[in-house]
Formats: sequence, C-alpha cells, structure tokens
Amino acid sequence: MAGDMEDLRFRIDKGMKDEQHSPCYNIGEEKRMATLVRHPYIVSDKRLLDGEPVIKGTKTTVRAVVELWRLGTQPEEIPHHLPHLQLAQVFDALSYYSDHQVEINQYIERNRVPDHLVHPAVRR
Repeated sequence: MAGDMEDLRFRIDKGMKDEQHSPCYNIGEEKRMATLVRHPYIVSDKRLLDGEPVIKGTKTTVRAVVELWRLGTQPEEIPHHLPHLQLAQVFDALSYYSDHQVEINQYIERNRVPDHLVHPAVRR
C-alpha cells in the first residue's frame, strides 16, 4: 500500500497518466477522472536555451515575462510588449514563477547585465 501511494505521488509529480492511478471523484452516479494540469503553456527542453523554461511554441523565457512584471508592467500589458503572447500564456508564466521562484531567480541573475556594462543613459 505504501509503495502504491509513493508510485502515485511520483506519477502525479511527473505528470504521468495511468488509468489505474488517476485520481477520480464521484458526482451522483457518474465517475469522473480528475486531470492535473500544472502549467500547460510552459515547457523545458535541454535542446532549447539549455533547458530554461519557455512559453510553449516560442523562445520567450519565463524569465523575460517575470522581468517585465518585476519592472512594474501589469500582466495585462505584457502582451503589448511581447505581442506573440496571449494573456493566458503570461499568467501561466507568472504562475510557473510563483511555483519555481528559486529556479527562475537563478536564471535572472545569470543573465543580468553587469552595471559597468550598462550605458549611463539607460541606468535607473
């Protein structure tokens, strides 16, 4: 029994589907399968940007969306700056960030331009 629960947790964490281990619930006489969808618009592939999380179907990183948001851009305004993105993709990127802050903050720090390389006209 304990092994079965551990297998279920592993499958849910990895997003794996298994008819036998899928969570389900009853509504009256109907039995429905619950589908766990964490971040449908976010993917990570070692062949693309060395695995940095990106918006599915683009090369736009979660980091790019988060950095705009941190600069004070409202989520609803981000598609004006990145017009190839839909609002749902922006919110999913911010949700992903909420769940993976340490990871995304590391990407932000790794990609930060050192102050001495920033032109004085664009410094804050």
